Amino acid sequence: KQFEYKNLEKLYTIYQRRLQNGYLSLFVLVQLVLGIAHCTVLIMT
Repeated sequence: KQFEYKNLEKLYTIYQRRLQNGYLSLFVLVQLVLGIAHCTVLIMT
């Protein structure tokens, strides 16, 4: 019983880490797109 619980805990931490990585990459992507859009607007004016 204890072993199963430990295994679940391990899976949960892996899942949590993956989720955090996903949010981080999404944030970086949004920042990149906004930065490019901003530069484009500055160049066009």
